[in-house]
Amino acid sequence: MPAPSPGADATVEFTPQSFFEYLSVRSVDAAGLSSELTRYDFYVRTTAPGVRVTMGGVGLPSLLRMSTDEEGVTEFGYRVDDGAEVRVPAGAGGTAEVPIVFTETGSKRIVVRSFAGSELIGGTTYDVRVEDSPTVESADFAWPEPDGVVDRPGSFTFRPRRPDVVAYEYFFQNDERQRLDAAPDGTAVLHWTPTRPSFYSLRVRSIGADGTESQWADYQFSVIDNKPTVYSSTYYEFGAWGGVGIPGEFGFTTAMPNVDVFVYRLNGGPEQIADPEYGWITVTLTPERSGRNALTVRTRYLDGTFSPPREYVFEVSDAPVVVSTDYPENTGAGQPGQPGQFTFNPGRDGIVEYRYTLETGEQHTVAAGADGRATVEITPTHPGYTLLIVTSTTADGTATAERSYYFVVQDPSVWVSSGFNEYTPLGGIGTKGRFGFYTELREATTYEYRLNGGAWQSVPRATDALVTDVTLTMERNGENVLSVRGRTTAGQYTPQTDYPFLVGTASLVASETYPIAEWSSGVDVPGTFTFTQGTAGVVEFEYRVDDGEPVLVAASGGVATAVYTPTTNGWKTMTVRGRTGDGVWTDSTSYSFGVL
Repeated sequence: MPAPSPGADATVEFTPQSFFEYLSVRSVDAAGLSSELTRYDFYVRTTAPGVRVTMGGVGLPSLLRMSTDEEGVTEFGYRVDDGAEVRVPAGAGGTAEVPIVFTETGSKRIVVRSFAGSELIGGTTYDVRVEDSPTVESADFAWPEPDGVVDRPGSFTFRPRRPDVVAYEYFFQNDERQRLDAAPDGTAVLHWTPTRPSFYSLRVRSIGADGTESQWADYQFSVIDNKPTVYSSTYYEFGAWGGVGIPGEFGFTTAMPNVDVFVYRLNGGPEQIADPEYGWITVTLTPERSGRNALTVRTRYLDGTFSPPREYVFEVSDAPVVVSTDYPENTGAGQPGQPGQFTFNPGRDGIVEYRYTLETGEQHTVAAGADGRATVEITPTHPGYTLLIVTSTTADGTATAERSYYFVVQDPSVWVSSGFNEYTPLGGIGTKGRFGFYTELREATTYEYRLNGGAWQSVPRATDALVTDVTLTMERNGENVLSVRGRTTAGQYTPQTDYPFLVGTASLVASETYPIAEWSSGVDVPGTFTFTQGTAGVVEFEYRVDDGEPVLVAASGGVATAVYTPTTNGWKTMTVRGRTGDGVWTDSTSYSFGVL
């Protein structure tokens, strides 16, 4: 904007649109040069009136409510879209309510202003969506509550949002459309009884006397089941599962309120009570027959009434049931070559024979006893998961389903773990090394071990860890062998494991002043370091600290001492190696310590 005259002040008018605004200004001289930008931030007191519209539809009155908190407001003005403004007086509470009639559907903009006499106090715009879809109300079916209940009747009330409505069309979910005539006042009541639990969507539109169809109204609600829900992860409702004598878990739950207990019975047996927590509980049931089984469950409410029964039908497999205490199902036990007994129990009446196969071996046959059972002895040949397949037959040759029985044969071998290995030499003579022992055989309570064919030593098996650790002192350079075996309380031994590893020629380094991997002492504090040969014949040692110059120290009997005085603090690394009388250097040792 131009200045009134060169160098003069200027005034600008601005109508704020929000409670926080800012104005940015810079000056421009005659040559077109401009100053830096100045920003002016300010807050605006909100004086805009409040607006709310209760939609009545098309051709019927809607209610426009205007309000303000400003003192002295005497009237409101409003207009719809580009229509003329209508003024109405403000009530004592700073409010006004007026009916307005929309003539068509769609978006409408209402501009509302408030005045104190002729002075404008505030203004606002309010966008409203005009719809003529009927309203749907229900005291029986609502969202999020109350829920409808299966088999409990309820009703919906349809109210018009257009004049001269004579009927309504409606449908649930994807059902076919149906027509319901309206009463003289344009309303209609739909009576409905749900037959299944679900989340529902009811769509409704009105039909005028001239055939005008309104927009669709979408009314959503939920219907819960009056019967309890029953489920099982052992015995499903499809297929044959489990077996005679195999227990299964069954869950009972309900969304109904005021639950006292669940009452249930299996195959018409005596009723039992299950006391739920928060409408849910799990019970364990053991089928006594193969084929069709029926579990009936009812909910008893606090007032003593019952829900309709839920029948949960499931099929129990007639495959024989395998039991073994020597080799339990899916559990580690025994070892290769150790026989175990397996008992086959009938899955149906009249069983006279069992046929069984271990892994992919040949099939064996065993006759059933008078009680329909048979016990066999099987000796597994390898560790790990092992599959036993069993089927049975009746006197007329009818074969039952197969039972796949998996069991885990323990590996009696002892595994040895260590940083020492057969590929890379580590340490030297006198170095201490950690070795860990582990076996799957639970019966092993002790490990016996010896180094390089020496005397056997023993260590109890750890009870609080999978791996039992021992520490050994290296006795010779080069190839070494650690032999390990497990021993049971009965004095039986596992197969022996021989663990080869390589020992290098690195020297041992020790210091009381500066212990390895610790912070200690300080700058200008001398420390004594002792070097011990890691192989025979060392006559001198060479050491250096970090990138410093190497220092030679003569050895006596393979041992030498050196004094090192740090001049700076921080983490230090001393590298040490020995040299034998024939001039051969040993492996290096890195010794790290911290100086405070």
